[in-house]
Amino acid sequence: MNPNDAPVPGLGVSGSVSGSVIVVTGAGRGIGRGIARHLARRGATVVVAERRAHRLAEVSAELDALGVAHLGVECDVGSREAVFAMVDAAVERFGRIDGLVNNAQTLVASQ
Repeated sequence: MNPNDAPVPGLGVSGSVSGSVIVVTGAGRGIGRGIARHLARRGATVVVAERRAHRLAEVSAELDALGVAHLGVECDVGSREAVFAMVDAAVERFGRIDGLVNNAQTLVASQ
């Protein structure tokens, strides 16, 4: 069995992610960053979406070092326009999106 075809433990993903294009929001640190690296190691093409440029640069450098296909997009998921721009960039670069790890959070003030 190819290791890229093994289930991804703890992520609720069964089967292979190899060859899939997966967006990970909040990918600049913590769980999101770990998920992005894990998916990339499993053969996925990862679109890392992060609102802070310095964090985006860090995770992009890690994925560069792994030699995997990826796209880093500065994106605040609290902005509809930014999310649409991120999706457009991903589809323009890779032709499709196969999955989403919706890890980022946004806070909305109550009225």
